[in-house]
Amino acid sequence: MDGGALGFIDNTFYGVENACDVISAVPDGDWTALRLACAGEGETYYDAFRVRKIDGGLEFDREGNRFVWESCARGSTVLAEGGSETRNRGWTASFGQGWLEFATRDDLGNEIILACNTGGFPLEHAGSIFVRIAGRPVPPGPIVFSVDGQRMTYEADREGGVTIMDCRVCLDNFNHLLEKIAAGQKLTIIPSGGGSVSFSLRGSRRAIGRYPACPGPG
Repeated sequence: MDGGALGFIDNTFYGVENACDVISAVPDGDWTALRLACAGEGETYYDAFRVRKIDGGLEFDREGNRFVWESCARGSTVLAEGGSETRNRGWTASFGQGWLEFATRDDLGNEIILACNTGGFPLEHAGSIFVRIAGRPVPPGPIVFSVDGQRMTYEADREGGVTIMDCRVCLDNFNHLLEKIAAGQKLTIIPSGGGSVSFSLRGSRRAIGRYPACPGPG
């Protein structure tokens, strides 16, 4: 897998594009439950999962989704994921009351809606991101959107998601995320409360690419 070595060194967990400090490690049977503080793109967010040593590598468990990191000595494939296949139905675009919405969902209660304000109310909001995992809105706090391993971190300022304010930098970052989603293969969302969800981006280009960049309400 591109991105270099992955694993633990001392009290630091090294991922593909970031490093996380282990802030707690609690034994859980033959597993260890970890909570981590991670740095990515100049911001800090939090993650949590379980890990255990197995023959030839490490096994991870994130909210029931398990995957294995093999020892580099066993071959060139460092990360082999399992149990995290996407099941969403495809991407849609809809318009109403001055808001343009791009959305996808599955039958397990997972959903994301990216909304662009093209002249609706409130005028101080340029857009929003709403995320539901297993039927529950994500909690306030840092939330990571990873498109094919490229991460962007936002702050969920309310239960359910992120408000995009009407400022040039805010709009530029939001449009950058939309461009990544339209061009990518897989979106993984990691909220601060633990757990994660992945969506296939098949069909996202047809939904998002038909429209110009989000202009904001002004």
